Amino acid sequence: GKKRNYFAFFFGKFKFPLYFTQKISYNEYDTMVEYYPLKLGSFVFPIRLQRTRVEEVRLQEVTRSEKEAEEVALSRLGFFEKDVLADAVVRKRELQKSLDEECLQLIVTFYCEEEIGVELPINTENAEEF
Repeated sequence: GKKRNYFAFFFGKFKFPLYFTQKISYNEYDTMVEYYPLKLGSFVFPIRLQRTRVEEVRLQEVTRSEKEAEEVALSRLGFFEKDVLADAVVRKRELQKSLDEECLQLIVTFYCEEEIGVELPINTENAEEF
C-alpha cells in the first residue's frame, strides 16, 4: 500500500506541525506514531520530533473454521507471550473461548511474576539517613 509521513516538533506542550494538511486520502489505513526526544548524554531536552506514518491497508474478509481460527489466535497469543511477557514468569494462564455466528473470541488471563525493582548503589557516606 501507499505510505505517507507527517512530521511535527514539540516544544514542551506546544506542537508545531511541519505539514499543511492532515487530510488522508486513503479509505482504510493504519497509523503509527513515533517520538524522538532530543538528548545530550543523559539529559533530555523538552524538545521532540514526532513522526506519524500512515499506511494504506486493504481489508479482506477471510472465512475460517473454528479450529483454524483457534490455531491462528493461539499462534498470535504465543507471539504476545514471548514479546510482551518476555521478562515475566508466567505462573498460570486461564483461557476462555466463546463462539458466535461471526467470530471466535479468546479471553486470556495471565498470572505473572516479574522483578520490577531497580538496583541502585548504596552510598555508605549517607548510610545513617536510612
